[in-house]
Amino acid sequence: MNDVEQMLDRLPRRLRAARRDLGLSLEAVAKVSGVSRSMVSQIERGTSSPTLTTLWHLTRALDMPLPDLLAPETSDLVEVFTVSPQVDDTNGVARTNLAPGAIDPSVQVCDMTLPKKATLTCPATPNTSFEWLVVRKGAVTLEIGNVSRSLSVGEIAKYPADRPRTLVAGKTGTTFTVTSISR
Repeated sequence: MNDVEQMLDRLPRRLRAARRDLGLSLEAVAKVSGVSRSMVSQIERGTSSPTLTTLWHLTRALDMPLPDLLAPETSDLVEVFTVSPQVDDTNGVARTNLAPGAIDPSVQVCDMTLPKKATLTCPATPNTSFEWLVVRKGAVTLEIGNVSRSLSVGEIAKYPADRPRTLVAGKTGTTFTVTSISR
């Protein structure tokens, strides 16, 4: 269903709900708006598509901004995706992709858990500009080339992702979130 069809589908419900919320009859709305009772009824039943002028008169009579009458449902604005953790049996690393590529291919958000002293080696990602790593539990050491930085809970590291990097969990393991931004 395209946007116009969706708008025309919700218009009758919203108009009827606005009228009823105000406790107005079809006759009362017709009188205040100057739109005939039969036309108001037809619009509320979805058997007639009103002109912009008719909508203008109805929304003014109902003290309702025209954009509110036509705007998408809140539920139309929210998309829900399901994520599921993946566990690598070789080193116990758990990874949950929180922002699948279908949402926005230029952004990837992963929740990671590494068991104590586990090492995760990440290859260079040439099309990725940088990453942010937020430590949520435990500690982790980030190694890029000759640079090594230890991070603990609440610390955030920003680093280039177009180079190989290694993450080493602390002695109690670690949980962190990595956000990758592509070019």
